Amino acid sequence: MAQLTEEDSQVIVNLINFDHSPNSLFDQLKIQLRNYKKFVPFSMNFEEVAKITPISNLMCHVKVSPSHHCLCVSDTEDNIKKIKFFELTSLRYLTSFKHLTPVDSLFIEENFDGQHNDAIYFGEFGGMTKYRVKDLLILGENAQFLWKIEKKYRFGMAIREIGNKKQLFRFAGVSRTMDIIDAEEGKIIAEMDFEHIHKVFGIEFITPKRLFISCLDGDCCIFDEETENKWKLFKIIQSVDDIRLKDSAGLTVDYLGKKIFLSNTGRIIIFDFDGDVVGSYKADIKVPCGLDFDKRTGLLYVADQLSNSIKIFK
Repeated sequence: MAQLTEEDSQVIVNLINFDHSPNSLFDQLKIQLRNYKKFVPFSMNFEEVAKITPISNLMCHVKVSPSHHCLCVSDTEDNIKKIKFFELTSLRYLTSFKHLTPVDSLFIEENFDGQHNDAIYFGEFGGMTKYRVKDLLILGENAQFLWKIEKKYRFGMAIREIGNKKQLFRFAGVSRTMDIIDAEEGKIIAEMDFEHIHKVFGIEFITPKRLFISCLDGDCCIFDEETENKWKLFKIIQSVDDIRLKDSAGLTVDYLGKKIFLSNTGRIIIFDFDGDVVGSYKADIKVPCGLDFDKRTGLLYVADQLSNSIKIFK
């Protein structure tokens, strides 16, 4: 048997600090390791596990950026409009991005470029803007937007993927039409009329051909696409538990659990994918506005305006 010499048996170990490595390969590895987990449906227990304070009592939105492991919150501080960023696990404040006009909606497009970068869309009354989340975190006010549309939109937006194309839906408040926008180029490719909707707040795709819309006048509507860009009303929801819906605001979807969450006056209402009510929650929630669900952790994020906080439930 061959004998190992002392020189042969030497082992060299290189220690690398992933958190401070400038190598882009380590960034990709961290993202892959972070995302390597099963998705988790919401438990329906509504156990409050954390809270972010203070948040202004103005209209507030909250969205998770999974690729960059942060929480994005639209807020107003000392009359300055900001998008604040928090680390997703510790909820530690990271940075903020000042915005000239009030942000009436946020949307995160995960891995929009196939390079594990998330895009963030700011909705404003005078238009909408698309940025890279990474650019806002690193460059702040020096970040350049990817594209911008100047048009009088109102509130919610949603993206569906058709083939290799991503279409962004946004409601135009003046013309009362739904614009379909090429999410990559920022060009309006179609305008559609939707019956029964006026003051749209939330928009979510249940499937690429089924759309759930919440309106500030209370009604919630589900539409099905019969042919290309031709949508038919499937269901209209006007009351829950014999209480008329009012100020129906934020929406988010738990696709694994097949549930839709709606923030309504003083409560969170939960629907199945056919629009039937499966539950509601109102304890410890005063005026819920923006919502988001993180499928990786099973956590529900609720922007509660009157309590000046972002509440997190599991």
